[in-house]
Amino acid sequence: NKYDIVFVVSTGNFKYENWHDYKKLKETYPSYFYKMKECRLIEPANSVTSITVGAISISDEIINSPERLSRIHVSQKNNLSSITRIGPGVMNAIKPDFVAYGGDRGVEIDYSGRYRPVNNIGLSKLLFGNDNEGLFTWSVGTSFAAPYISHILARILTKYPNISSNLLRTIVASSANIPTEIKDQLYSVVEDEEALGKEFLYRNKNNYNKILHYSIGYGYPEMDKCLESFENRVVLLADMKSDHDKIKPDNMHIFEVPLPQEFRRAVGKKRVIISLAFNPPVRNTRLDYIGVSMDYRLIKGTSMEDVVNAYESQKGKDEPFTIDKKYECSLEPGTSLRGVGTLQKSVYEFSRDSNFNEHDKLFLVVNSKMNWSDEPQGYAVVAVLESDDEDLKLYNIIKERIEQSITTRIRI
Repeated sequence: NKYDIVFVVSTGNFKYENWHDYKKLKETYPSYFYKMKECRLIEPANSVTSITVGAISISDEIINSPERLSRIHVSQKNNLSSITRIGPGVMNAIKPDFVAYGGDRGVEIDYSGRYRPVNNIGLSKLLFGNDNEGLFTWSVGTSFAAPYISHILARILTKYPNISSNLLRTIVASSANIPTEIKDQLYSVVEDEEALGKEFLYRNKNNYNKILHYSIGYGYPEMDKCLESFENRVVLLADMKSDHDKIKPDNMHIFEVPLPQEFRRAVGKKRVIISLAFNPPVRNTRLDYIGVSMDYRLIKGTSMEDVVNAYESQKGKDEPFTIDKKYECSLEPGTSLRGVGTLQKSVYEFSRDSNFNEHDKLFLVVNSKMNWSDEPQGYAVVAVLESDDEDLKLYNIIKERIEQSITTRIRI
């Protein structure tokens, strides 16, 4: 926090053979992640403001040599790597934050019929070598997934050298998507309650969302989405890092998010993607780890005055957001799952143009709650308007709307 540095940490690698006969790996994957406490994150991956990265498989194609045709893959492409680790993090926060390609091991049956792990070029990631065997090598591990995220951060920082670590994290989060293959893979796990550990049944929350986000966080970040807006995907940023912009504990900030009719009425699905990051002071004890908690809501179909009136009396309370449910956008994941972490991301998706106000605005309400620190808190938020309609020319519409708003404020 002192030097505003982002740490990128791998989840650590899990070796199945240290705990079970490797012969059982293929039949128990991936359910063992949710049964064995040994599959959980290892320190320092639990650090609340670090970016924690797990691994997904890069391929399911085994390359066999002519004399050894007994190798088989464990995972499919874009599935969880069998050597990764999963969350939840401290206080049941969403961890890891992201996943990237780290490759996977395979299974080899030797001449005696014994099963053992094997690295295979078809499953592995191409890396720079650090020995005398050549410039390149092949290997697998979460440590080879994490540098992809570091590279994205460096590219963003090269383009925007003065942004905060919080804004760096939110930009990456706003670009992340969850591969369809992982979604399909984890549906099968949810159907088997015997495969779930107690943390996935905690408080009877939705098991699937918990398994999904505790396994891969917010998904796989996409480089191009971190560096540019597009005609049908516009990124709005707020870096609240100065003393003037920071939020005081037990207070709220309200942002206006423009929502033009051209976007609302575009063909197909529309998404409003909200990301929030903050870097609270922390204590070494985990009982009362972070000094400040933050969360947000997205409000539609009402005026700024109504939003202020609804929330002004709620500041600092454990349940600070109370407004008629018809005005509240349904965000996934919900606040009970994402609200514990210092990096939060959720999506409001809709198809029909309904229940919006005549001013074409959404209101993003950001709330801060004091735990033990009374210092003003820096943070960053990113709002993305994204449409499936590739012919939609949204960028200039939003740009003109924002410039008009700034001009009006200057005049006032």
